[in-house]
Parts: sequence; C-alpha cells; structure tokens
Amino acid sequence: MIPPICCLCHKDYYDEPPGCAGEFVKFKNYQAINEVNTDTGAFTLNEPSGYRYFCSRHLPHAVALSHKTAEEAFDALQSQFADEIEQIKQANQPLSLWQRVKRAFNQ
Repeated sequence: MIPPICCLCHKDYYDEPPGCAGEFVKFKNYQAINEVNTDTGAFTLNEPSGYRYFCSRHLPHAVALSHKTAEEAFDALQSQFADEIEQIKQANQPLSLWQRVKRAFNQ
C-alpha cells in the first residue's frame, strides 16, 4: 500500500488541516496490480503503477497533468517546483557542529 505522503514535498496526509488533505492521482499509465495465488486462492493487492499521492498544495497541478504518465507528470512537477523542493531538502539536512553551536548561542 502506498503511504499518503506527497511525492514532491514529502508532506504527510496527517500534517494537513482537516478537510484540506491531498489525494491520490491516477495518471495515464495507471494499472492496478492484483494477483490471485493459484495454490491457496488468496488475493493480493500490490502497489499500482501510475498512482501517486499529492498534498493539497500540489494536487491541482498534478490533476492538470493526469493525462500524462506518472513519470512525465512527476518530471514536469519537479521542474515547476524545483526551488521549493530544494528549500525542503536544505531544511531537512542535518546541521554541522559549527551550525549547532552558533544556533545554541544565538538563542
């Protein structure tokens, strides 16, 4: 099962305000992968292709590109939100020892 975490900014479904959550988007290449074990008859639902979760901020942009494959849409969205994605990456990087010391003395 795919966790509801935005594939662009990694924002979790539970981090969004109630009623403003994102959604999963089905792209042109969407394909559910269902399997039945012929020996036991057990049904397995695997992770589908062409199916991605987007937070409420990125959802309208993803829906507008849903006529493309998931990979094409993801590449286009990464280009469109490149600055925002870079800021998120920098914010999530661990601080060096010198940065932690500076922060400790400035507070």
